[in-house]
Amino acid sequence: VGLLLAAPLARARRTVAPPRTAGLRIATVNLLYTNGVTAAVADDLLTRDLDVIAFTEYTAEHREVLTAHRLAARFAHRVDRPGPRAEGIAVWSRMPLDEGTRVPTVNNSVDAVVEAPDGPIRLFAVHTPTPLYDFGEWVQDLAMIRRVAADSGGPTVVIGDLNATYWNPAFREILAEGYADALIAVGRGFSSSWPIGKRVPPFAQLDHALVGRGLVPTGAANFPIPGSDHRGLVVTVAPAR
Repeated sequence: VGLLLAAPLARARRTVAPPRTAGLRIATVNLLYTNGVTAAVADDLLTRDLDVIAFTEYTAEHREVLTAHRLAARFAHRVDRPGPRAEGIAVWSRMPLDEGTRVPTVNNSVDAVVEAPDGPIRLFAVHTPTPLYDFGEWVQDLAMIRRVAADSGGPTVVIGDLNATYWNPAFREILAEGYADALIAVGRGFSSSWPIGKRVPPFAQLDHALVGRGLVPTGAANFPIPGSDHRGLVVTVAPAR
């Protein structure tokens, strides 16, 4: 059974763009709403040569620390939607951001266009509820994400904590709209981002970058986040030929 479940990840077709451009480096960072070492997170992110950061579980306390940090000077374009507990989200960018209409997701989300060097890229940053607490709302949000992904006409990245793995049917329905899971596409389909700091080792990749509509991932990897129960994910995307 284990081999059958692993086969789609092991045999997934890899998608790598030609090295015509440096691409755009985007990270998703689940801060954990109780994280008390936000400044250490910012220190770490400064070392990662990022263009865009999507923060989930982004609280008012996190915003206070991050906007006072020198990280904020590098990421001058921001959409901040802090919230209580796990509801908040933010997108910080080195390039101009054009904020779109708010999508009625359960937790806050950000739908924006990044004015990237190779052309505009739609970025939909999300954090679905956990199905352990409200299965119905989780399914509702994944369906909403699928609709946004399907209706997008240009280069698009859906990124964030989807609280889903490849084996969740609702997650694969998003991929069926013409999107590639970045980690699977670069041959890292067995990566895991959660849980961190528990007695059990991380076993699930809940944090994703789904890339489509004329874009391909040229690199993707998890990285540690100080004080969080998730690993972060950084993806590099470039125009497809």
